[in-house]
Amino acid sequence: HYTCPLKPRNLSGRTGRGDTCFSAYITERLDKDIESALLFASALVSLKMERPGPFTGTRDEVKDYIKKHY
Repeated sequence: HYTCPLKPRNLSGRTGRGDTCFSAYITERLDKDIESALLFASALVSLKMERPGPFTGTRDEVKDYIKKHY
């Protein structure tokens, strides 16, 4: 059983968060372990929730978010 919290600083971009989380997790899981993929997906969806619309950030932005908030 694995868990990883979402840590958005605001909730202005809530639409599409499930699709974002699922696709980020599946993509990371192709070559990462469960915990790493879950962490990346949680951080990405947390970032996505802070802005309306689709996620338009970069992998580096997600990695920086992980370093700062996880």
